[in-house]
Amino acid sequence: MTEKQHDQASKREEAVLPEVVVAHYECETWGLPRSLSSYISSFITHKFNTQFPNVTLAVAYTHVGLILISSGNKLLTYYVANPISRQCVEIPQPPPTVGYFLTSGLVTKLEDHVVLGYKVVLMDTSNLDDVISLLIYSSETGLWSFKTLQSHLTLSGLIDYNPVSLYGNLYWIGYNNDYGEVVVFHDFYATGTESDRCQVTPFPDGGTKPPNLK
Repeated sequence: MTEKQHDQASKREEAVLPEVVVAHYECETWGLPRSLSSYISSFITHKFNTQFPNVTLAVAYTHVGLILISSGNKLLTYYVANPISRQCVEIPQPPPTVGYFLTSGLVTKLEDHVVLGYKVVLMDTSNLDDVISLLIYSSETGLWSFKTLQSHLTLSGLIDYNPVSLYGNLYWIGYNNDYGEVVVFHDFYATGTESDRCQVTPFPDGGTKPPNLK
């Protein structure tokens, strides 16, 4: 990632936090009397009783209210939780792999507004070009699996943190060979030929400006 790309990414991260995106999308539907972030912080304090908030963090969010929590230092333990109902499920440790699988995402499977399952997604951040390597935990199988996604357009880089989760898809900001910004996304419940491909869509303005995520 170039210095210019890093500056753009830093500004975007400061401007649009994941819980803010989720709050704008669903909080009115949920009828929450206070902000989603306040539920998350109080839940983490209550559940983990930690004196070190930086060790236990909410690292991924979904539009249905489920969040992904990581806890620990070098060896992370992941939890999928509902901070409002305070239900929490510990995820088994992923298998040993070659790579740096750390950056996290969470997607859900819905039917008639009912959550049928979820997937925890860890991305290998050591190689984020044309092939995206993932470790995926499925609540339906209770197992981790390794997966690679191919892109139909060449990517020069991918902003791997804070993907937006919506209806089984994860959305990232990436860069094409001309260093223009693009949206990179994948449906984690897709079947057939689309199950191992990610889609790349340029912004209408050529990616010269940060996208408006409101």
